Amino acid sequence: MDHEEVDQLERVFSTHRAYFLQRIERRIGMNPYVDFAAEDVLQEAFADAHRAADQLKSQEQAAIVAWLEKIVDNRLAQTFRDRARLKRGGPNWRNAAADGSIRALARELADQNAETGSDRYLKREVKDAIRDAIQALPDQQQRIVTAYYLDHQSLDQIAAEEELTKGAVRSILFRAKQTIKELLGNSSRWYSQK
Repeated sequence: MDHEEVDQLERVFSTHRAYFLQRIERRIGMNPYVDFAAEDVLQEAFADAHRAADQLKSQEQAAIVAWLEKIVDNRLAQTFRDRARLKRGGPNWRNAAADGSIRALARELADQNAETGSDRYLKREVKDAIRDAIQALPDQQQRIVTAYYLDHQSLDQIAAEEELTKGAVRSILFRAKQTIKELLGNSSRWYSQK
């Protein structure tokens, strides 16, 4: 997309800014638990539109407005999903490689090539805290967490050993992670970001 087309996109966005803001606020107003501003969503939507500007097929104003409506709606829906995911306890508890997951943390901790002594000390402290939290879990949760995250067994293998369904194993893992987060308190967020 050339400079003139980007200018046209910005003009259309600027002209219809109040309309897009009202569109977002109307949907946000339906949800009493919203913890973000419509202005923030609009800003992100505009950034999304800039990134996707080369996908715009028509230069007619009505087509651009419709395209921008779709981007605004998608950004708002994504914002709602992201907030709900965070309230449930993380980016995506089903994804084992997700940031903040026990597996991702264990993988990071397994790296013994720390650059400084304080890094090695911190990793040892984190390992000890997680180990203590796992030991505080009920027996079944301990076995399942250890088998899945440390022994790298599949959900199917664990389900067979524990005589449970795969869904039950997944549920137990989720509850165990929640308990570990509670046991670690606010430090669990800090640990998962390191």
